[in-house]
Amino acid sequence: MFKKIIFLIGVFFYGVLAQAHIPKLWYIVDQAAKKHGHGVYKISQLVEVETNGGPQTLQEDWYVDGHNKMFVTVKGVNNPLRYQALYINGKKQFIDGSSLKTDTLPKNWFEPYLFFKSAGAIKQYMASQKMIPSQAVHLTKENSAAKENFLKLGRFGGFVNIVVGQDTKLSQPASRPSLWLEQNIYRTRFVSLGGGVSMKASQFKEPSADFHFPMKRVIEWSGNKATIKTTGVTYVGNKTTNASYFSSSRLNVGKLSSSSSRVNQFYSRFR
Repeated sequence: MFKKIIFLIGVFFYGVLAQAHIPKLWYIVDQAAKKHGHGVYKISQLVEVETNGGPQTLQEDWYVDGHNKMFVTVKGVNNPLRYQALYINGKKQFIDGSSLKTDTLPKNWFEPYLFFKSAGAIKQYMASQKMIPSQAVHLTKENSAAKENFLKLGRFGGFVNIVVGQDTKLSQPASRPSLWLEQNIYRTRFVSLGGGVSMKASQFKEPSADFHFPMKRVIEWSGNKATIKTTGVTYVGNKTTNASYFSSSRLNVGKLSSSSSRVNQFYSRFR
């Protein structure tokens, strides 16, 4: 009898979710962009990569101005890894040996989903990762679709989320590319790049009125796991007076690999 009651409650709950109103894509991304602040922020965090020999810890210090301007300095706490990178205009720059190298963005690049300030830019990024059909990039308030079948509601981490993704399996959220935004608040709660590669965000704080940022993230890939714990978020100032943070002239740390192959894999795939 008890199991039957639980089953009926579940059916009722998911029925309510199915019938609940879901805004149009243009509105969803517009509201989400408003949670990512204005100007430049410095974010300090500890990355713990799980390995067979125990967790490997690294200190990261980021300067961020939206999804397209980021600078990171990485120093291993209990391993030798050293790394610096500038992410700007869709490219990554770093010091390799004594040379400045320019490369494509990482294979699994989650950061834009936490920092995007442009609704148009994030729609293009989602389309490139097969979360939305390419024609959805052009959907606006004035030009919206009658049906947007790539939107649905799903529950994750104790919250109801708007799920943006084509053919997303709610019971297997990491199996297909998708973006999960907390309903009515539009914080990024979960991102899947498909194939089991995912990022879960939790413990949000508001360093400023228009910036919502998770104090904890968990990244999983190929049976591996890394936990990112934010230790500080500081507003640095507006982008005009702080443009120097995103200059390649700041790159002065050569890339030095870790003794752990799993740590190296994390930085190759995600940084």
